[in-house]
Amino acid sequence: METKVKILVDYREANSPVVEELRNYAEVELANLDAGDYVISKRCSIERKTCGDFALSLIHISEPTRPLYISYAVFCLK
Repeated sequence: METKVKILVDYREANSPVVEELRNYAEVELANLDAGDYVISKRCSIERKTCGDFALSLIHISEPTRPLYISYAVFCLK
């Protein structure tokens, strides 16, 4: 029997076509996530963004007052 990867998905993403596609490859569990939209491991979560939000995030994380230890993984989806 093949073991599927477990992905936690924020409940606000429940109707996303991304979740529907993920169900083909992983065990999807809806949860109330404090950060990120998708948690794929203890060390990695993913925030789904529109192109406009992605651009604003790049501006925000490049601000000189931003702590250097924060890192982001963002995807630009239409």
